[in-house]
Amino acid sequence: LDALSFYPPGTYVRLNSGEIGRVLTVNPGQPLRPKVWVLIDENGARVDAPRRVNLGARPLLYVTDAVDETQIETDDARLRLELRAQRWWMKSR
Repeated sequence: LDALSFYPPGTYVRLNSGEIGRVLTVNPGQPLRPKVWVLIDENGARVDAPRRVNLGARPLLYVTDAVDETQIETDDARLRLELRAQRWWMKSR
């Protein structure tokens, strides 16, 4: 049961900071506080250096909702294409 989460690995989530990241792993005993790879800043732009954030160790940072990666608003056309391609790739497996 410790491995179950509302946000399974691979899910895109919006943080209260406005940033968007992809869930890497679930924190045992903390299903709402996964480890996240932050990829998109609060303005919808790709971050220069993605960073890994352990929400279990950051009490002021938390997930506000899950995000459909094909619906992420960004001016970065390449990022939009990458997100859609990734969704297609995962569905075709």
